[in-house]
Amino acid sequence: MAFGLVLPALAHGVAVRRDFYFQEVGAEHGLAQNTVRAFLQDRAGFIWIGTDNGLQQYNGYEFTNYEYSSDPQDNPQESPVSALAEDADGNLWIGSTAFGLIRRDRSSNAFQHIAASGADAVRVTNVQALLYAGQHRMWVGGEGGISLIDPADGHVLRTLPIIAGDRRTLQVRQLCLGGDHSLWAATSVGLFHLASDTADLERIAADSIDNAFGLLLSHDRQLYATTTTGLYRIATNGNVSHAWPTDKQTPISAITEDARNRLWLAIAHKGLVVFDPASGETLDLNPDNSVAGSLPEAIVTNLQVDRSGLLWIGTMERGLIKVDPNGTLFHNVTDHD
Repeated sequence: MAFGLVLPALAHGVAVRRDFYFQEVGAEHGLAQNTVRAFLQDRAGFIWIGTDNGLQQYNGYEFTNYEYSSDPQDNPQESPVSALAEDADGNLWIGSTAFGLIRRDRSSNAFQHIAASGADAVRVTNVQALLYAGQHRMWVGGEGGISLIDPADGHVLRTLPIIAGDRRTLQVRQLCLGGDHSLWAATSVGLFHLASDTADLERIAADSIDNAFGLLLSHDRQLYATTTTGLYRIATNGNVSHAWPTDKQTPISAITEDARNRLWLAIAHKGLVVFDPASGETLDLNPDNSVAGSLPEAIVTNLQVDRSGLLWIGTMERGLIKVDPNGTLFHNVTDHD
């Protein structure tokens, strides 16, 4: 399906119904750079966007750029921002593949480079993923594996090395807490789990999941992983089952869940699929330049639903895209002559 539903011809050609209206928020609206790597809505409702050109805040109307200091270690402006997180005090944490960790103090608005300390501090570099886990603990996915740090002073409390092997480059793409609050990691060399009673990461389903992209704990506490071969359900005992698609292998780069408990999946280089786990029904949403308001790009980097229920889509070349997951009130029908 190209986009929406194909209907019988009106007078000539084929009619295409548009069920969703995608709105671009890109460089022409003030976005510093159109490759979106990270997205976060803070407790005040502001949206923070990490791009290949630094960090910006969006208030729904305009963007604010952040230039922090003349010291490049305190200023990721014009440097790639790869991950964002917010701690219990409302401080913003910025992960950079170039400068490591930077913290924005909520009360002073000051930005500070966090020089991690401890025997394994070198690992808190090339930051690719962040997860605030409560109780003043921040998980950091970076060079060589995953580190647990104290956000107050950057002290490394624990390190969990990941051996890439077979000459592949390790990328820790996403960190997530499971239903039992144990740590899960989606990486370029597989899916890993740290049980609450163990000291080391365990490789999960190595025969099925060779390369994982995203993780999601759904409303019903079901853990999902997106991989190069499709969507997997992860049971509490670590067993995995292929959830979608059932008839072929499809690389899925990102995942989120809407208010109707449907999963939105980013299909590599093709667009989006809306998947209802309860019914098994799917809807393909692919770019179609001939239909106004259709998905403008096929390469999706990030998916998140904000607290109002709006879906935000980060892309490789078209910046941010927003859409109401409930669809349009009035369906648009276009006659393709």
